[in-house]
Amino acid sequence: MVYRMPEQDRTSWNTVIAAFALSLVQSIPRHNPFPESPRGRYSTCTTRFHHFENDGVPIYWVSLDANTSKLVYKPTNAGDTIMDFSSVGYLGRDAKLPEVPVKVVLYPARNCKDTNKSDGESIQHAINELSSLPLDPSTGFRGAIQLSSGDFDVRGHHFTINTSGILITGSSSSETILHANVSIAEDGMDVHALFSVESPQQTIAEVGHRAAIVETVPSGSNYVKLDSSCGFKPGDLVSIVWPMTSRWIQMMNMSERWGNFAVTSIERRVSRVNGEKNMVFLDIPVPFRVDLRYLSSSQPAYLVKVEISGRVSHVGLENFKAVQDKVLPVGRGTFLNIGQVEDSWVRNVVAVDFGGDTMTVTGKRITVEGLNLIRTIPGPMKGPKFADLAIAFPGSQILVKNSVIQGGSSQFSYMTRDQANGPNVFFNSTAYGSSHAEPHAHFATGILYDSMKFENGTISLRNRPYKHHGYTSGFSVVWNCHTKVLEVVKPPQAANWAIGNTIQSLGSTGNETLGFIEPRGIESPRLASLYLAQKAAAKMH
Repeated sequence: MVYRMPEQDRTSWNTVIAAFALSLVQSIPRHNPFPESPRGRYSTCTTRFHHFENDGVPIYWVSLDANTSKLVYKPTNAGDTIMDFSSVGYLGRDAKLPEVPVKVVLYPARNCKDTNKSDGESIQHAINELSSLPLDPSTGFRGAIQLSSGDFDVRGHHFTINTSGILITGSSSSETILHANVSIAEDGMDVHALFSVESPQQTIAEVGHRAAIVETVPSGSNYVKLDSSCGFKPGDLVSIVWPMTSRWIQMMNMSERWGNFAVTSIERRVSRVNGEKNMVFLDIPVPFRVDLRYLSSSQPAYLVKVEISGRVSHVGLENFKAVQDKVLPVGRGTFLNIGQVEDSWVRNVVAVDFGGDTMTVTGKRITVEGLNLIRTIPGPMKGPKFADLAIAFPGSQILVKNSVIQGGSSQFSYMTRDQANGPNVFFNSTAYGSSHAEPHAHFATGILYDSMKFENGTISLRNRPYKHHGYTSGFSVVWNCHTKVLEVVKPPQAANWAIGNTIQSLGSTGNETLGFIEPRGIESPRLASLYLAQKAAAKMH
């Protein structure tokens, strides 16, 4: 006999489960996360915020509905909402990383008398050897290269992984040390990254017709309405293409900085189709606003089915330290470029004194966990300033968590570049020094800074007064962070949110309209972490 719980009891039980799961985020430190800071130096933000009430009951931007155990999102007057960020990281849900069987074990060459290969040659040879092995369909991996404890001399070498299914793992970030001197190309300018993970054979082809979007799509929406949904079905990989027309750029007052036209796009999967209403529902919300007022029949936004071949996936780097032993010219000598690959990770890695953008990610569904980037050499005080960690277009569904950036006081720490479209999440990580955490340059969307800590730094979603810069972000969120300075503006016909943060001051934003800034205590009390709350809710529904 099977007992079936009555519907009303099931609803109550779901509510209890939801409340318990979401309350787990309360373990995140919420007050004075820097013990060395003088007590009282930081205060909650209480200056100029937007707050809404209905019959005396606060309406939060994101809250838990006790009746349905679902998260509820309050729209702006234009209909935009904070997007759901839960689909980031490995496999699109920050999935547990698999155990990968070791196929090759390497020891430092100076400890091996029976080899005539250098450490760098041995590592690249092992990568090539693994690339020829078959993939295990249960894990997506061919095997792992185990670097033993000890010092590996890889000066003058750089490593390329352009095949799926390879893990490079050390003993730990304190026991396996790679001494690097990233080489400069013959032209004296280009510098290879120590590690490059790439998809050199990737092709993306449109399949079928371009279906025009015929109804404005608010940011945070999970569907689009088309002139025809014919030909789309659940599981299809699609691209949403949004032309940033001259009319839209003029509305944003960015003509002098952005020119007359740009275009951006995102990849999604079709979750279901309503053929009668020509509505296509998506697995992940849209991170920007597709406003038909600024489009035309000759420049429409559209949905199109795509097929991708040759994209590398399932690559991991973990458990080692890499040290750049030679100071290169400013901007050169990077540690890692993760190109257009997917379902990969970097875990428990330390990188010391690499130049330029120390690490750049343009892939999809990537987890970066326990990363420690250290600069002992100050960055440039004038001229171009580089990032410690940057997400660049078309990078999306990137999760950076539990990481630390040290040094580089004039650098940008956790950053996105032009038109990087989310969801992208920086979670529970720290930067020391006075660096900025910010989107940079041209209008990235769908970024979440959640439970981040910057004692002397700045979190900035602003209008940068430089050519090719302008409004750096739209539809992005700073949630429960600790920072010295907070700068959050509201671009025209867009939104940015800052909720529950501990700050010393609001930065100078000139005549810009402030974003939706709410002080600690106004945010829903269950949601100390927006990302963890959304992740818990996604598991239950």
